[in-house]
This record gives sequence, structure tokens and C-alpha cells, in this order.
Amino acid sequence: MKTFFPVALCVLSTLFLVNCRSKDPEPTLNVLENTDVSSAANPTIVPVQSRPTPPSKTKFNWLLDWENLTTMPVTASQKPIPMPWSDQATRMYSEDIRNDYRKQDGWEQVYNVFTNTELQAGNLFILYNKYRGLLRCYYYLDGGIDNIKTHDVMSYTMETSGQYAASSPMLNFADQQVVDVEKNSEFVSTVEPRPIATNAWYVSEYEIAYDPNSYAQSFEKFGLNWSFASTKLNALTVNGTNLPKLSFSVRKPGARVDAWNSGFDGTAQVVLNGTNDANAAYSALGTDASARIGSLFTGDALGDLLDGVLPTPTANTRQAHLMKWNANVSLQIGPTALLFARAVGVSGQDHSGIVGAGPLYNETLGVFYLDKRPVVTYTKSVGVDRPHSYTLDVPSVRYLFNPAVTKDADITDIRQEIVARDPADQQPAAKLYRGQVLEASQPLDVVGVRVSFTVVPKNGGAKVRIVKTFKADVTEL
Repeated sequence: MKTFFPVALCVLSTLFLVNCRSKDPEPTLNVLENTDVSSAANPTIVPVQSRPTPPSKTKFNWLLDWENLTTMPVTASQKPIPMPWSDQATRMYSEDIRNDYRKQDGWEQVYNVFTNTELQAGNLFILYNKYRGLLRCYYYLDGGIDNIKTHDVMSYTMETSGQYAASSPMLNFADQQVVDVEKNSEFVSTVEPRPIATNAWYVSEYEIAYDPNSYAQSFEKFGLNWSFASTKLNALTVNGTNLPKLSFSVRKPGARVDAWNSGFDGTAQVVLNGTNDANAAYSALGTDASARIGSLFTGDALGDLLDGVLPTPTANTRQAHLMKWNANVSLQIGPTALLFARAVGVSGQDHSGIVGAGPLYNETLGVFYLDKRPVVTYTKSVGVDRPHSYTLDVPSVRYLFNPAVTKDADITDIRQEIVARDPADQQPAAKLYRGQVLEASQPLDVVGVRVSFTVVPKNGGAKVRIVKTFKADVTEL
């Protein structure tokens, strides 16, 4: 028996060692983030030709002194309608945007059908912020809800139309969180927690990407369609947790949600306009995500944000934020009732022959765009702790700034950096590594190139920082 004991002990020892090795932890990812901006490498500012404001037929589009009115102009046969932000108004939209409508902060009137001279259909009022590239539609619902009183959410859809629609990047900022300049979005939908109500204001807004070629189009070739629909929430899961109701606005890239499309499943964008929205989404998003979001309201660091329009810390507090945060969302709605649908002309075109009303503000929309994908180079070294190196080709970041914006505002503090994530981190809103050069112990997943800059109005209005992330071409050297 003694002759077998050492052998058994050896076998057991070997098994023990093998078992221990199988439980060795995976190597920890080590990333060096070089955020220094090199003075020898600057991004490319592509010259864009400035063009005169094209003509627009505005006979049925009534100019409105919206800042100083307490009620909308209506005919004598109509009941008074309070302004959308009034204390007397029933407001079915985010409280964070309520007082953000001042001309000094960049808001311009695009459309208005309210008038005291004749009765118009649509109850439509549209503003545009030229410093932020935001197009906002106010819609007043004055009745017709008897059969849908149990509806508890709204679906807002904007889409481009006409033969030029597929060629325009106009909706890429609204629909895509990481923007691919080689792929254009033709629609975007947002679902919001707004119950149906009568004599109430509803609001939808979307970011517009600058399209330097839209000026050459016509209403027949290129237009915008905006629709508002009321519906019921049937099922909702956020990051694996079933929730009884929707408490935040949400959209999924490439997903249409309307009377014919009843939901989506996958990585979606929670849309936040300020601290009220963030607090409402807290329980759904969780403590970690809420803490990361909260830090964006208290300083100038961009953290893990991929997409946002942010007032600077010293800006007028009337300005609303616009931030999009990823979450895994499964959402089902229905039945859906279409409340309102309207085709409108795209500002910046010749609307002298349009059927109906042309826009009052007729400069080209959008603040900026990139004309190509940025380039990130990848190299792998040997014999070093961080062999995987990713370097931003800074001149490959080619900005197109809208002359309609730069004539009224300065663009300052332009920054661009790689944003990447650990491929093993499968969270929808993963921690980002960021810098013009990233050196890593293991390969990284390059999310894209994040660009940001500050728009400084020449009239002394509030400054705003714009943040967008673009898909990059990763080239191995």
C-alpha cells in the first residue's frame, strides 16, 4: 500500500494545481489615455459657401411675438389658449424645456397657424434654435379624445420625404447616437410618458444635422413630415427589469414607433432634457448610471456621454439640456391613434412657389456636420505593457460649419478624441476610454471619435456646448 500513496498524492496534487490554474482571473485591462491636444495637428475646417437667404411664401404663416404673449391669437369664436409655457396651460411635456424659448438664446419662429383673423387647422407652432440645431414643435390638442382616454404615452415621429430624402443626413443626429456619415436616417421616433388630455400642449423636438446641399432642393424633392400619436403602454423592460409604466422619453436608432409599428427591443437611447427628466429615470436606470449622468449637470467634463447639447456651467439656467443615454429597452405599445400629421417645408430652400405656407425662418438648418468618417490608426508593438495603440488622425476630422450659424456666433474650444470601450464590458452604457492616443494592454472596441465645441452667440446669449460621436475608419499600420 505504501508504494501507491505517493502516486495518489501526486495525482491529487496535480489535479489541485490544474483546478487552481483554471480559476486564475482574466488579465486586467490597462489603458493609458493621452488627452493632450497637439498644437502641431489641427482638425480640418472645410470652407462652406455662404448663400443669401432664399425667398419664402409666408402668407399663411403668421408672425408671433411669442415671448411677450400670455395667450395664443385665436378667432372670436374660439376659447382662449394659454401659451405653452404658461402657468394656466396643461403642459404634457418635459418640465425641463418649459422656460427655454427666448430669442436671445437662439430661438427663431419657423411656423405658426394661430391667428385672430381666420380659423386654421392643425394648432401648430414650431420654433428652431439656431445655436443648438433643435427643431421644436408645439401642438395644442383641443378635443376628440373620448375613445382614447386610457392612453398613457405619446409617440412622435419625424421623417424626411421626397426623392432627395435618402441623400440627406438631416436626421442622423436625432436617430443615430454614433453617427455614420455613410448612412443616412430617413425617420426618427420617440416614445414619451405623456397621457392623453384635452386642451393640452404636447411638444416634440429633434436635433437637425447640417446638410449643405439642402439649399438646392425644393418642397417637391425634399420635405419634413411630423406626426403625433397617442397610444397605450403594454409592456416595458429596462436593463432586464420589468416596469409597470414609462417614466422617461426613449428612442431606438432605426426603429419607427407609430400606428403601424408597435415597439422595439434592444439598445435604445433614454432622452434627458435636464434634472427633472434625470430624476424621473433614476429608478429605471439605476444608481451607477444616474450618478454618471448627474455629474454631467455639475461640471464641464463630458464623462461617458456620446451625444448631447449642453449649456455651459455659466449659461442662463432657462436653457434645457439634451442628453442621450444608452439602456437595454424592450417596449410594446398599442393600440395607437394618430392625432396630428403635417408636412412642412425644410428651411433653407426656395419656397416662393410652395403650396401652402413656407417657413418664416428660412436659413439652412443645423449647426455642423462632418464630411467624411474620421480615421483612427492602430499599431501593435511587442515587449511593452500596453502593446495596442490607437491614434486619432486629427486632420481627418473634417468639420462643416453652417454659415447661417457662424455669422451670428463664434465656434470655440473645438476638441476631438477617440472613445473606446472594453470589449468584455457588455453594458449598454459602458465606461469609455478617451483620448487622442489610447495605449492598451488588450485590444479595445473603438466606439468612434467624439467631437465637441462651444457655440458663443455674438449677441451675448447663453453659450452652449455640442457633443457628437462619429463612426471612424480604423486603419492598421
